[in-house]
Amino acid sequence: MGDDDGLVDVYLSVAVRTSAGPGPGPKRLPPAEAADLIKRKAAVYGTQPPRGFEDGGADGRTIAAMMPRTP
Repeated sequence: MGDDDGLVDVYLSVAVRTSAGPGPGPKRLPPAEAADLIKRKAAVYGTQPPRGFEDGGADGRTIAAMMPRTP
């Protein structure tokens, strides 16, 4: 999660300004800043987006139901 530089990997799920630049996306932040963003549910630990982030939270069955059907 973090390296020798003391920074923590987080993935911002909203457009918020941080010391490492604006989100969303992966950032390396100081521990206190990362913890505050996690607490406000604006980020998750790690470099990957939270489950359901990229598809808007829809599960596979919902996506399949929205797909056009061809005869």
